[in-house]
Amino acid sequence: MSTDNIKKSRREYVRVHHSQKQSLVELVFGQGFRIKDAAAIVKIKYATAKTIIFYYREQKIRKPLQIPLSKRRCDFISNSAILNPLKVVTQIAGGTIYQNEYRVQ
Repeated sequence: MSTDNIKKSRREYVRVHHSQKQSLVELVFGQGFRIKDAAAIVKIKYATAKTIIFYYREQKIRKPLQIPLSKRRCDFISNSAILNPLKVVTQIAGGTIYQNEYRVQ
């Protein structure tokens, strides 16, 4: 294979605009479209769409749980003197859907 054929067979890189990425994420996570269908609507390649969704999941949805080193897993104390609020947060696609705080007594 000559170098002329190699140069011709390479594809150009097409940059995906930020608004296209946001639309893709909204279609997949907000409206429940499949990645393939959402990619066709936004007019980007399926492989590119999969990569965008993969990185979105890694960065926004699967946030690592950070537990302070001072807290041990199996410690417990009497809660008669301490009243800590219990906070319940429901998130979909990184956006908060529902949030409520309860007082545990």
